[in-house]
Amino acid sequence: MKTIYRIGVILVGLSIAMSAYAQTDEELVAQLTGKAKGPTRDAGQWMEAYQKAVDYLLPLMSAENVNSRYNYQIMLQDMGSYTTRPGAEAQRLVLAQVMVKTLEQHTEMENTVRNWFVLQLERIGKAESVPLLAKLMSDQDENTRDYARRALEKNPDSSATDVLLKELANAKEPRWKIGLIDALGNRHASSAVKPLTQALGDSELDVARTAVGALSRIGGQDSAQALFALLTKPVGPISADAARGLIFMASEKVAAKDMAGAAKLYASVYEWAGSTKDVPMGVQVAAAIGLIASDPDRGVKEALTLIQDTNPKMRQAAIQAARMSSTKAVTQALTELLPKLKSDSQVQVLGLIADSKDTSAEAAVVQLLGGEDETVSLAAANALSQLGTATSANTLFDAAMNGRGSVQKAAQRGLAVIPSPHADAFIKTKAASGDAKARAIAIDLLGQRRPEGTPILLLTYASDADETVSAAAFQAMLNVADMIDIAALTDLVVKT
Repeated sequence: MKTIYRIGVILVGLSIAMSAYAQTDEELVAQLTGKAKGPTRDAGQWMEAYQKAVDYLLPLMSAENVNSRYNYQIMLQDMGSYTTRPGAEAQRLVLAQVMVKTLEQHTEMENTVRNWFVLQLERIGKAESVPLLAKLMSDQDENTRDYARRALEKNPDSSATDVLLKELANAKEPRWKIGLIDALGNRHASSAVKPLTQALGDSELDVARTAVGALSRIGGQDSAQALFALLTKPVGPISADAARGLIFMASEKVAAKDMAGAAKLYASVYEWAGSTKDVPMGVQVAAAIGLIASDPDRGVKEALTLIQDTNPKMRQAAIQAARMSSTKAVTQALTELLPKLKSDSQVQVLGLIADSKDTSAEAAVVQLLGGEDETVSLAAANALSQLGTATSANTLFDAAMNGRGSVQKAAQRGLAVIPSPHADAFIKTKAASGDAKARAIAIDLLGQRRPEGTPILLLTYASDADETVSAAAFQAMLNVADMIDIAALTDLVVKT
């Protein structure tokens, strides 16, 4: 009797367990994409669930009605995405294995559908996917081969690098070589440096140029040596690319805070460019900027040389390098040369001073405010407005009073926005007494700056006996209309 009872209990338990897993295909997919809660599963049950879901989706992804396929393709993609969440590595592995098995068994699968499966392996695949992807690299369909190549490029397992290297060794078609070389470069595969160095001598120019880019991305001493070797050859596309590649490697060192290593690479390319004819200007400029920014000691010397170069692009490079430099030494050195520079360089240095707000340069800026070149004077006015010292405010006010047309206006605009904490008090003092013209300018500035107490001051100045002062006050009120007491303004109008 007890035996019968125990058997009954077991059967009931099995029935309950089976009902827990009884679900439609749609419900199963919803669970596997995280859109519905599913039961706890062991490894075998996960394998069964994913296989069932893929078997359900495959014919729907291959339907004759192409427009109907999309939703089911996205379901497969969502299943893959859900397995990449933290703590789901076991599910990722099972799904990848199921997709690999499906691709191996369904050799008649339509190429577009097969490629969609490979794309999912690109997104979630690891070591378990590599053998299949290696086989697909020899597929008759060109697109499938490239899908497999890209999947191997993204695959984190080192065996993927081995497959790509083996394929490169046997590759004949230039376009296929380019794809493989590019993939190895993107993987930063140090084991690929030797074959990529050999590819630098490929008879197809595009293959060789791609190898240059790949080596620069991989980085390291061996890659650098391979690229430096190209600089000994006559200037052409390959040597120019090698120089750009070395500059890229230097920038990567900057990002890694290895300024000494970066400066060494920049200096080598800069010296090569300076001693070699027909080097693209962009290469020389980039190397110069990098050198000045990464090596402050040498940077000052090179910046002073470049800022006086006959080529405006090289002069501009000095300014750009100063902006990127970690110290003010380059900016200060350029400031000392301000009076001797060409007008376009003076404007650029003044812009540099304005952006850096280096008050030690104030005296040099003041000297240029009253110069003959109006463009330089305008830049000086802007720089003084950014420096914001009491001296800057006084100098700008004098220019607002006595400067030439556009310089006068620029000085007034600068005073309207000068950030000095003492500027409001300075302008209020100028508005209170003195020459009528000076007072009118200061009153206009009060309206633009709107400091505390402005409405009362403007109402007072509006009743001033001097018409210039009074008119300026009424005009300035337009800028503070929201602050003016209407009753007080009405009374003032009646009295005037």
